[in-house]
Formats: sequence, C-alpha cells, structure tokens
Amino acid sequence: MYFIYILLNIFLYFLCLIALPFLSLKSKYNKFYLKLFPLKLAKKADIHFHYASFGEINALSPLIKELKKQGYTVLLTCASKTGYEAGKKIDDNCFFLPFEILLFFWLKKAKKLVVFEAELWLILSRIYKNSCILLNARISKKSFRKYYRFKFLYEKIFENYTMIYAQSNSDARRLKKLGAKNISVFTNIKIINPIKLKEKLKKNKELIIIASTHKGEEEIILNKLDKGFLKNKALIIAPRHPERFKQVYELIKDYAKKNNLSFSSFSVNKEAYLEKDIFLLDVLGKLVDFYAISDYVILGGSYIDNIGGHNFYEAAYFNNKIISGNYIFNQIQMLKYIKNIKISDDIDFSDVKNAFIKSDFTFVDLVNIVKG
Repeated sequence: MYFIYILLNIFLYFLCLIALPFLSLKSKYNKFYLKLFPLKLAKKADIHFHYASFGEINALSPLIKELKKQGYTVLLTCASKTGYEAGKKIDDNCFFLPFEILLFFWLKKAKKLVVFEAELWLILSRIYKNSCILLNARISKKSFRKYYRFKFLYEKIFENYTMIYAQSNSDARRLKKLGAKNISVFTNIKIINPIKLKEKLKKNKELIIIASTHKGEEEIILNKLDKGFLKNKALIIAPRHPERFKQVYELIKDYAKKNNLSFSSFSVNKEAYLEKDIFLLDVLGKLVDFYAISDYVILGGSYIDNIGGHNFYEAAYFNNKIISGNYIFNQIQMLKYIKNIKISDDIDFSDVKNAFIKSDFTFVDLVNIVKG
C-alpha cells in the first residue's frame, strides 16, 4: 500500500504542476509554488513541528519559544500561507511542507517530529517512524465520518506514531476507531498556553469584538446585533483571513453609512477605535491585544455550518463576555474547560457572565511531554 501511495503522490504532483499557473492567480495560493519547488533547504533541528495554519502556529508559539529558550533548535513546516508567514516570525527555519514525494530529497530528519491536531501525512510520518508524536489530536463527530472512509490509510499513518495526545475522551475514542494506538488524553493545549501581549492598548469606552469571521458572517452578525447595544461602545470587526480585508472594509463602510456611524480601520489609524463607532482590524497578530481591553466578544466561524467554530480560549483568558453561534462542532470539547460561554444564534448579552478557564494541566506539563 505504501508503494501505491507513493505512485499516487507522484501523479498528484504533476497534476499540481499543471494547475500551478491558475492557483497562483489567487492570493491565498500565490506561494503554493514553494510546496512544489522547495529550493531552499531546511536546517537540521532537534524538533520538527508540523501544523496547518495561522491558528495552529499561534497555539504552538509559546511552546516553541520556551523550547528555543531552553536551547532546542526547531524546524517548522506548515500547510498554508498565513501559517508560513506567522511561522517565519518565530523561526527562520520555517517552510511550506513540500509535496510529500519531495520529502525524501528535501527533509533533514530531526530527532523528533511533533504533528499538531490533524495534519496527518503518510510519507512524513513514515520518515519519522517511532520518533513522532501527535499533539492536541482531535477529530470531531462530523469529521469522523469522512475520516472513516479512509480508515485503511489512517491505520498505516498511526502505525508510525509513538504517542498520541488527544484533546478529550471523545477524540480518543474516534482516533482508536481509526486505528490509533498509544493514546493518552491530555487537554487542548490552547487553554494552558500563557498569553503575552505585544502591546498594551489604550481604552476609553466599552468594546465589542466580532472576531475571526468568515465570508457571509459579518452580514449575519451585524443584522442580529441590536443597534441600541452599540451606543457609547466601539464595535471592532476582525476577519479571519487577510485576503478578505478589502471586501469586509467595503461591507462595513456601507453598513456604517446606512446607520449613520463613524468608521475607520487599523491600516488607516491604529487608534481610530478610540474615536470611531466601528473599527476594522485589518491586520494579523493584534487580536489578542484587543481581547485584553475588550468587554464583549462575538466569535465567528460559528454562524455558518462548514467551519466548526474557533478557539474560545484567548477571549476567555481576559474574562470577556462571549457569545458564539451554534455551529461549533470543532470546539465542543473546549466547553469543558471554558466556562460561561453562551452558544446561541441570538446575540443578546443581557444574561451572559464573564468567561473563565478551568484546567487540570499546566504549560510545564506540555513542555515536558514534547521534550520527552
């Protein structure tokens, strides 16, 4: 089966070469060529971290920085443009994970591979056989049905893992059905990470943040939001993906005009939220700083049915009052650790208490797991 997988990988590689000119026209994929032509070689490292995107490297960032502080060298590989750009800020030894068939020629094997959540690749894990762990492993009830169709593949992948740390008992049971062994239930590492602010921001009124929104969600949430609730407050909107900043700017500009509200964005004036009614946070990496001074958070990725919600942790860390939509299938287990989250398609904060975090594990436990 491994040989067949390699042949299929070669076939897909050439298909991607053909599609590359068309993919490159889209902002989201304009660095996709780095997966097909990894001209720069990675430096050999003690620990190789592989993750998917921006949210995952954000979650891994405190762990990686602590290990580097203790003298460990790292290699970072990812699957997305935003993950690549964020990873580069942590360590220059960061790359798009090359197309799997290229790993035989490109990869300088580290002492250990740490794969985050659900980035499961057969050739990558086979190269690191008996020296790789799966961290923060999760499979939602909805996703499990799709995964189970390819159980034969995941059984082969899991054979290469020495240890799998699941987020919950439910995740552990689903992973076991897919063929995973050596499973230990830890926790979602996102709830034990220390949070450090990049900048302490000013504040002169209550702030509402609509965070991590996807296409279509801004309209849904703004239509549900009581206009009276906005009075004497600033509304901050932070889209999930930077390629949507321009589109959302125009949407909010129209909304502000129709409702006689003042509007600006971070790219125009980073302190405009102090004066304006609505403020677009059109930059990555600043959301946590705004969570630290906010009062109310409406969490996106949960008002349309194909995302599964986003992490409550950062907003709850600063004891915000939090409302999330009903589509949170990727975050259900998180509710065991984050208290006072309101899950509802109705946006009404009148009965919402300040959120807080509860966990039996610590960041030190996490560091020791990875160090082995």
